[in-house]
Amino acid sequence: MNTAQYVDVLDSRIQALARAHDQITAQRWSAASFRQLVHIEAESYLQHKGDRVIIEGEDCLLEPNAYSTVALVIHELMTNSAKYGALCGQSGQVNVVLTKGAQGELVIKWTETGGPPVNEPERRGFGSTIIERSIPYELAGKSSIDYQPDGVVAVLEVPEQFVVDAEAKEIAPDMSRQTSVELDTWIPNNVLVVEDNMIIAMEAENLFHEIGSKSVHIAANVKQAEASMSTKAFDFALLDVNLGSETSFGLAEMLRSRGTKIAFASGYGEGGQYPEALADVRRMSKPYDSDALYRLLAAVESDQ
Repeated sequence: MNTAQYVDVLDSRIQALARAHDQITAQRWSAASFRQLVHIEAESYLQHKGDRVIIEGEDCLLEPNAYSTVALVIHELMTNSAKYGALCGQSGQVNVVLTKGAQGELVIKWTETGGPPVNEPERRGFGSTIIERSIPYELAGKSSIDYQPDGVVAVLEVPEQFVVDAEAKEIAPDMSRQTSVELDTWIPNNVLVVEDNMIIAMEAENLFHEIGSKSVHIAANVKQAEASMSTKAFDFALLDVNLGSETSFGLAEMLRSRGTKIAFASGYGEGGQYPEALADVRRMSKPYDSDALYRLLAAVESDQ
């Protein structure tokens, strides 16, 4: 895998986590639907092939601390099927069957049929490792993948403490993310992104370029940000709150005094105390996606 391919794969995983995060926050950080998770992942990645993923059995809700883990596993199964398995052609399909185990655990059986002949890989890639090890490692559940000749079969078991019963119902794909807010959203020309994680910083940089920003500077810490600020004026700054042993609060006050619009970025569930002078600053959760960024910019502009 070359660098460009690696970045593409990593980007798709970040976006899968972003979609999962959106669903959790939409439920005010409470349990969210597994069926919805599969529908959204299918529609987001497979588009017109999404109706070839068939879900059977009663829906369950997954607690937030399990939802993202399961979402990433489903993402890997979906992308692998679209690239090499039942969904890579025109006639294959995936059946996802939900049942309850003897200990109340959610059992998810993923079965692919109608695709090309399957050969078990000689070595396990990172995607297969995510499928096989994420749920056992993070949730103390079980996971297996079987490369049968006529299609991949995976069985996932999520322990009872992460599962909430829900009424059986067909849940339509959530299209709320596909809004037209971008049509009249203010787009900053010159952007400063302060983020100590290189991958997340690069993702933010790419997103700003994609929505039309002309110049995006990234900085890993306060010193680098101040160096950029000494040579360039910014329309907007997205500031990671926690930068290792320091915070971006001082930068935020400095940028505001110069007339730069600002917003804070924080990780999953990060709280903490914000200075009173910055309590009104808009906040965005990581990882980023374009829809969330459009909504943030629209909100920032409306505050002026």
